[in-house]
Amino acid sequence: MSVVRVYVNHLILFASHRNTMAEGPDGHSLVMFGGWHSANNQITFFQDVWQLDTCSMAWTQQKTSGTAPSARGGHQAIRVGNYMIIMGGMYTPQESPYTALMMTLC
Repeated sequence: MSVVRVYVNHLILFASHRNTMAEGPDGHSLVMFGGWHSANNQITFFQDVWQLDTCSMAWTQQKTSGTAPSARGGHQAIRVGNYMIIMGGMYTPQESPYTALMMTLC
């Protein structure tokens, strides 16, 4: 196994903690949901969706419809068919820590 350093030609999303990605339904992209950022003793959770096209190495923010999963970071995600299953992580106190969320990818 070899490690390759990759440079992207677009936006780099390291200003916040983005902990997990799942394979996109097209087979050559990665989909990332949420994350968190901490500054001045304040934690902000995100519920945005970004996609990395691994052919062009370009990030694009994805438009979503319907009710988005709650904002969270430090979670795990996996793709099952056309769905991204999101489990655990840190989140706002209104949601149970035992919730698994499902988001349609296509």
